[in-house]
Amino acid sequence: AGRVDWRQPAGSHMDTWQARLDDGSLLPAGSHIQYADKPAELPSGHDGLLYLPAAWTGSRIDIALKDGRRCRIERLPATDLIAEATCQLQP
Repeated sequence: AGRVDWRQPAGSHMDTWQARLDDGSLLPAGSHIQYADKPAELPSGHDGLLYLPAAWTGSRIDIALKDGRRCRIERLPATDLIAEATCQLQP
């Protein structure tokens, strides 16, 4: 299997979160993340991992799953190594 290189762009500071859907399952890999209509540089990774700018902490994050469903993290928690966040499925 190939390795994914998660090196961050020069001059940016990114933190890592692990996201779960409100049913307890991990956020599917490849889900697309955005904050205030600004997309994240990377989609979600394996094991529900999100690699997002540290400046997004405390903000509402909208996520489009690959199957067309949408979910929302109302307030991205502060990180301590890897923080957990719950993404509530939207009607």
